[in-house]
Amino acid sequence: MKKISAIILALCVLFACGCASNREKTPSGENYVIAPVTEIPEFTDDGTYEFWIGGWNGPSTTDYEKAFRILADGGFNHMPLSDVLMSTSTMVAYLDYAEKYGVKVYPQMNGRVVSTVESRWGNVFDSSLEKKGLGGFYYYDEPGSGVYESFLPLVEDHNEKYAKYGLDFIINLYSVYYYDQAATNESSSYLEYVMQYCEKVLTKVDGFRFLSADHYPLCYSKGANGSMVYYLDPEWLITCETIAECAKSFDVFPHYYLLSTGHYNVYRDATEARLRYQANIYMAYGAQGLSHFTTHGNKDLDPNSTRFNTDSMISADGCSTRPTYEYAKTVNNEILSWDHVFMQYDWQGVKYVLGEGNENNALFAKTQFGMNAVPAVEMLVSSGDMIAGYFTDKDNRPAYMLANFADPDQTSSEAITVNMVIEDANNAIIYRRGVPEVVELSEGALSLELGVAEAAFVIPVNLQK
Repeated sequence: MKKISAIILALCVLFACGCASNREKTPSGENYVIAPVTEIPEFTDDGTYEFWIGGWNGPSTTDYEKAFRILADGGFNHMPLSDVLMSTSTMVAYLDYAEKYGVKVYPQMNGRVVSTVESRWGNVFDSSLEKKGLGGFYYYDEPGSGVYESFLPLVEDHNEKYAKYGLDFIINLYSVYYYDQAATNESSSYLEYVMQYCEKVLTKVDGFRFLSADHYPLCYSKGANGSMVYYLDPEWLITCETIAECAKSFDVFPHYYLLSTGHYNVYRDATEARLRYQANIYMAYGAQGLSHFTTHGNKDLDPNSTRFNTDSMISADGCSTRPTYEYAKTVNNEILSWDHVFMQYDWQGVKYVLGEGNENNALFAKTQFGMNAVPAVEMLVSSGDMIAGYFTDKDNRPAYMLANFADPDQTSSEAITVNMVIEDANNAIIYRRGVPEVVELSEGALSLELGVAEAAFVIPVNLQK
C-alpha cells in the first residue's frame, strides 16, 4: 500500500504542478529540439503493429467460415467467446477459422467467477494452446478491488501453463462511475482502484499486460415534451486519464470499450460519428486497443430484454449484419489503415484546451492530470474545446493527436479551427481518418479545421534541404 500511495502522490505532484514554460526539457535536460531530417519520413506497414479491435460475446454458429469472414471484413481482430452462448467444443472448433481470418479469440468466463481455465473448462483447450487463433483467456469482467488477491492464484496458474504459449491474461476493470458501487470495493479513489490492480495483479503477469475499462460517455434523457436531451457523462475523462496514466506508469497496454449498442435507456445507439468520436478521444489518451460493446445479438437471444435499446451490430449466430456493423466497419478499418504509424508513438499526456471565449468545461474541470504546456509547442489555441494528446517516438520526436471534443449530437456543436506553432518544424505529416497529407509550415505555424467528431494526428518535421 505504501508503494501505491507514493506513486499516486508522485503523479499528482507532477501533473498538478504542470510545466514552468512552454519549452519542455528532454530527459537529458537539454532544451527540446525537433531533430532535423533530410527527407519526409515514410511509414511502412510491415505487420509489426496491430491496433487491437475487439467486441463482446462472439458468434454462436456452426457456419464458422461466414461468421469469421464477417468479423475480419469488419476490422475485428480480437473477440471474447461466451461460454454461456456456446459450448467449449464450439470454441475449439472456432480456432482454425480464427487463425485463417486473423482473429484471436478468448474463451470468457461469464459472470463474476474467480476460476482457473482447468477448473472452469477442464482440459478441453490443452491440445490447442499453440494454435494462433487462440489469444488467451478472459478471466473476469469488472472486479471490485476486494477480489484482487483472489486473482493471484489465477495469475500463477496462467504463468505456469499458458504464458509460455504467448497466451494473454485478460481482465476488464470498472469505470470511475461504478467502481465504488461494487460490494467488494476497498479503494478510496478510482486512481487507487486502478493502481492497486496494476501493482497487485498486472505486475505479476508474465508476458502481455492488458489494462482496460469500459465507460460509456454518450448519454441521453427525454425532455418533458419527449425530445431527446444529449449529454456527455460528466466523469468520463477521469476514467480516460486514469487508465492512460497508469498504463504509462506501469508500462502496460491501454484498452477501452466503445459504446456500440444503446442500452438502459441512458446510452445512445451507435452511429458512425458517435463511434469515430469515442475512438478519437480514446486515442488522444494513447489507447492501443478498443472493443465494441456489443457486437453479437442481444435481442436475438432475449427478444423481451429491456436492457438494450436496439440489437447489436451482428446477429447472435454471427452470420448477418445490421447498419451499425457498417458504421463500426468504417471506423475500425480507418484505424487499422494507419495503426503502423500511431503505434510507433508512446503517449505522454494530454492538454485540455478550452475554446476561445469558453471559461469552463465541466468534464475538463474534473480532471487532474492535464499538461499546462506541450513540448515543442509555442502556441496552441482552438475556437472550440479540444483535447490534445502528446506522443513521442523511440527517438523522442513528438506528435500530437488533436481531437474536437464537442458532443457529436449537440445542435450547437460545430467544426473548430485549431492554430498552433511548433518550434523547429517547417513541415508536418497530418493523418485524418488514416489518410496522410504533408503540409509546409511557415515559422512552425499550422492551422487546422476539425469537424464534429473529427481528429488529426500531427507529426512535425524539421526538413533540411
